[in-house]
Amino acid sequence: MPNVALIVVDKVFSGKKFSNTYALQHGPFTATPLNNANLVAFIGLDVFAFTGDNTDPSDPLWIGADSPVARILAFDRLMTAASVGYTRVYLSDGKTPGEPTGAFATFPLSFGGLALTSTGPEDVAPLNIALQINRVPIGFSQRQGRIQMRAALAKQEIEPFTDDGVSLKPSTADDVQARLVNAMSNSLIKTNTMLPGADADQPYIVIPKFRPKGHAEEGAIFGATPVSDFTISDAIGRQTKRGRKEKASAPTP
Repeated sequence: MPNVALIVVDKVFSGKKFSNTYALQHGPFTATPLNNANLVAFIGLDVFAFTGDNTDPSDPLWIGADSPVARILAFDRLMTAASVGYTRVYLSDGKTPGEPTGAFATFPLSFGGLALTSTGPEDVAPLNIALQINRVPIGFSQRQGRIQMRAALAKQEIEPFTDDGVSLKPSTADDVQARLVNAMSNSLIKTNTMLPGADADQPYIVIPKFRPKGHAEEGAIFGATPVSDFTISDAIGRQTKRGRKEKASAPTP
């Protein structure tokens, strides 16, 4: 496994659990397994916990200048409704933690989002509606990554749409775009965790590449593409889990 870690941010809203995943790479890509030195670079030296204070860019205790994970958490919080609870952040190589698959770290979280602070839980869009954010890759012939953020929109910001069920209202699209620009700027995620700097000995955001199904190392990360920007796509409808489909009964004669 290479020097790339998946950063899984676990959240809960109205009793429903969900998560978003980011990826960080430490310096130029290598095949060296993820190790504790990588984790320290991602977490920050002498950082032992992530709190509501040190992951809030407006707080005097903000540690984002020295912690890439704090930047990711701040960005995520600035895009997520205040009524959402954050429960855990987990760093790993994407496989089962522990030997022989590499290093990992986990931190409990206990704070809320920082967006839509005047919007009550009943006015937040349901979890089957997500805001899609595109991760813009560096270079040619590279696939664009996506972040699908739930509980990131108010009901009043969306409208029915015939293609996929939902879309941003034209009248609110600028507000949503402004939230993204603000979140990227205040969290330092763009200036400190995206290119330029990918060739230096520092962490930066990437789109990981995984071994396909059926491969001997199925699901393992074997490469990564640096990210230069995040852009708004649209609101999208996401399927929710469904119960087991019942077999139709024979018609009564």
